[in-house]
Amino acid sequence: MDTLFGLPAHPLLVHIPVVLVPLCAIAVVAMALHRGTFVRLRWIVLGLTGVALVATLLAADAGESLVDSVKQSTTLDGHVEAGDQFRIIMIGFFLAVFAMVLWDWFQHRGAVHDGLAPGTAAASSGATSSGGRSFSSLATVSVALRAVALVAAVVATIFVVDVGHSGATSSWGNVKITSESQDGGG
Repeated sequence: MDTLFGLPAHPLLVHIPVVLVPLCAIAVVAMALHRGTFVRLRWIVLGLTGVALVATLLAADAGESLVDSVKQSTTLDGHVEAGDQFRIIMIGFFLAVFAMVLWDWFQHRGAVHDGLAPGTAAASSGATSSGGRSFSSLATVSVALRAVALVAAVVATIFVVDVGHSGATSSWGNVKITSESQDGGG
């Protein structure tokens, strides 16, 4: 996809991850800290992180098409490199959120199936379910997945800012603002 509405698609598509990645990162922090928030937001955040991933991949593809038609510079090369790294980071961020949500969903299903409601004394005391699983080891995996998702959220946010900054610098770095335009044109 090279163009949208007759304009280069890349600068239009990049705004989706620029908005969604920090928003999802904030939600992941809230979800990691509060169980009720986790339950309410998990599927929404998973979906939005998926949308951000798809938009990132589409923006990167459109950017690769666009880079051939613009003047090469060291700042553009830095932006392309950062964009390539961000693709990998976004895949990791999505997979971390996916694993965290799916693990919790399976853990909840297993506890309900075994007749133990999550959060009950039996479930949180390290009691073993009929399937032989230790609830304390399940909780440890859950905490580890939340920690991984938190780290991935922070890294993805840092990278989306870096990629955006390098893109803006490569596009607008040589534009000189005159004092007339700074004064409002008059």
